[in-house]
Amino acid sequence: MNRIYEYFRTHRVTLWLTLSITAIFFAVFGLTCPLEENILKLLPAADQNETLTLSFSDIKVKDKMFVQVCQRVPAEGQPAVNELTQDELAAVMDEFFDIVLTRDTATHYIASTLYQLDPMMLLEAGDYLMQHSPSYLDFTDSEMDSLTSEAHIQETVGLYMQLMETPLGEQLYDLLAYDPCGILIAKTPLKGLTDAANGPSQEQSAPSRFNGSHLFSEDGHACLAFFDPNMSLNESAKAGKMIREMQRAKEQVEANHPDAEILWHGALALSAGNSSQSKQDLVSTILISLLIITILLSICFKRPKYVIAMLLPIIYGALFSLGIIRLTRGSMSLLALGLGAIVLGVALSYCMHVLIHYIYTGDARDTVRVQTKPVLMGSITTIGAFIGLLFTQSVLLQDFGLFASLAITGTTIASLIFMPQFFPKNHEPNRKAFAFLERVNAMQIDRHYWILGIVIVFCGVCIAFSGRYTFDNDLHNINYISDFTARSMDEWGKNANDGWTQQYYASTAKTLDDALEQLPAIEATCDSLQQSGLVKGFTRTSTFLPAPSVQQARIEHWSAYFTPERQAAVWKHVEQACHAQDIDPEMFLPFRELMAADQEPVNLYETGLIPENISNLFVEQVGDDWLVFFPVLTTAEDLNAGMDALDDVPGCIVLDPYHYTHSLVELVHDDFNLIMLISSIFVLLLLLVSYRNLWIALIAFSPMLISWYTVLGAMAIFGQTFNMINVVISSFIFGIGVDYSIFIMDGLMKRQASDGDDKTLVYHKTAITISGAVLCICMFSLFFAKHPALHSIAFASLVGMITTIMLSYTLQPNLYRLYIWMKEKSTKK
Repeated sequence: MNRIYEYFRTHRVTLWLTLSITAIFFAVFGLTCPLEENILKLLPAADQNETLTLSFSDIKVKDKMFVQVCQRVPAEGQPAVNELTQDELAAVMDEFFDIVLTRDTATHYIASTLYQLDPMMLLEAGDYLMQHSPSYLDFTDSEMDSLTSEAHIQETVGLYMQLMETPLGEQLYDLLAYDPCGILIAKTPLKGLTDAANGPSQEQSAPSRFNGSHLFSEDGHACLAFFDPNMSLNESAKAGKMIREMQRAKEQVEANHPDAEILWHGALALSAGNSSQSKQDLVSTILISLLIITILLSICFKRPKYVIAMLLPIIYGALFSLGIIRLTRGSMSLLALGLGAIVLGVALSYCMHVLIHYIYTGDARDTVRVQTKPVLMGSITTIGAFIGLLFTQSVLLQDFGLFASLAITGTTIASLIFMPQFFPKNHEPNRKAFAFLERVNAMQIDRHYWILGIVIVFCGVCIAFSGRYTFDNDLHNINYISDFTARSMDEWGKNANDGWTQQYYASTAKTLDDALEQLPAIEATCDSLQQSGLVKGFTRTSTFLPAPSVQQARIEHWSAYFTPERQAAVWKHVEQACHAQDIDPEMFLPFRELMAADQEPVNLYETGLIPENISNLFVEQVGDDWLVFFPVLTTAEDLNAGMDALDDVPGCIVLDPYHYTHSLVELVHDDFNLIMLISSIFVLLLLLVSYRNLWIALIAFSPMLISWYTVLGAMAIFGQTFNMINVVISSFIFGIGVDYSIFIMDGLMKRQASDGDDKTLVYHKTAITISGAVLCICMFSLFFAKHPALHSIAFASLVGMITTIMLSYTLQPNLYRLYIWMKEKSTKK
């Protein structure tokens, strides 16, 4: 490095050209590096089977947004609100969507909505079912004998006459003409159509119902709606803009209707909330940290040039890393970049050591000469710790390891090659601040054996508990859910799902017919689970989407039952019932034709009668796969058991990708433990090669190893759990532990070689003190983060940092003195 320094010192044009060209090159590619927000990257790529990939796909029924208009609940101390009628709730819903959809004409964030239903669409669907009723009827001959008896037909026709006197009856005239026996009303999805004449049904198949053209909760106190976003879950920025537009519309509508409240939730709302909260937390915590750090550095270094000189290599390293990733991989994970930003604190340590040595000596040439070996050793060992992540199966861990390794490489290059060229000639730091740091570091706490004892006892207790730490493999627990979203989900559960937890499942196959053929067997499993109490209810999608083979069997049964003789007998009963009611039997001619019809299996979905925003609640094609959906209601406690049971049924998948991540997260955890072992061996071997002495290598390695197990034990003792995020940050603890122990060892060895000259050790300790303080401030600020993933980082990293520093300052010097004493003793012998 000295030759490079001397060359650039005498060739300033070459220096500026090299720095400018490389900085611009890496900045151009680095700043344009695409950042992906795909959570699937967190998991092992080799183990992402077709089911997992399909479950993570953009499926409309899974990614729908749910909107509800409810009665506002007044806060404590506020006056009571007026109770809203269903018409008023529906009007609020219409006003809200009118505003949202009008504003969406410029952005097209919304693909389709379902907040109003065309009554004619329902009648057309009902007419279709009537015309093809043999495909939908599942009956026994004895049931049919009862339904086609003279007495039952007379009762049914009489009921129809009462219904015809209502407004609903006029709309249903064409449907009733197919069913004078009440067969279709009793045995098809149209069951309950005669409630207007009979009164409310005693059994409700669903806890929600239509009133006019809107969907309401069963108690009528909430108006419900859906819409399909026109974006994927990865597009959290677009989702955030859409949510902000909805929030503005909500405020406008609720100002006009103070007694109403508009709530919404959905996968995109969660994604946008996660992204927004993580950014808010990072900005707020980083701003607080930067403010404190700037004050700290300004006090220590006095002149802005020093702070700028220290930060520029870090910026160069970050751009260096992003630029190479852009050229080699094309993109990287946004989450990996967020985690990698924390690792830049490790890189700060190298800048700090180089800069502080110059501040003390004022000799740039001597700074490069003295600092080259420890800085290179520290960076290589840290890179070795991070580069092990490239051998994991998780793309996110690979991205994180690559970014961290390259960032440290770039920062090290800038710190040793470029930064010394721009040191200010007049170096006048705050002598009082540095004198204070020197007095603190001169305390030689390694000689205060009670401090050493406390450190050893604390580490010993933690190590004893290190095998008891827990690992949380549920990715739900590192998601942020706002109070608003949580309340919306809770209210929807009460209003739309009768208070139960709803989970969507799908029968999946390469063709729609095959997916439908599998459905009855899956529903049979749901029946068994319902009988055992594990399932509280589910939607039988096969009722209105029967499989072709089922339809064919039903049609054949219909034709076998309605022989010409039975057709004549049933029609005679119809004529007699009509004469008794004084109506023309010709009204029921469609039924007479239906008895004799020769039909083929058909598919309601393929007719196009049902709009896509409704049909995709039940059927969707995703790539080459067809999915037929059915929601299941259960308790929150039984949800996982129900998902496990149905997931074992051939052809059935759970539309909750997190269900499939538990075992994969465990694989990543096991993978990570293996990589940490490999990295440890690599670091130890590198130390051994560098020091050419096993005992010195082990002494330098000890703080890193002990701090790792101390963190594991501390997590167990204080009830903290590891997860996919903070276990990755353990690499950061590992890396910083290597650096600090190497610099302390370098100072100890130079002091031993120069008969007690502590200059190098003082320089290193000052740099470690400032660097450690900066990093501890950054880590401590994360305690104030609301996002669970960021908050979980704080404890592990802070314990690891403090433990590493204390071990490097207390245990390491004592072990080194013990080694020197044993060496001298053996020499005298």
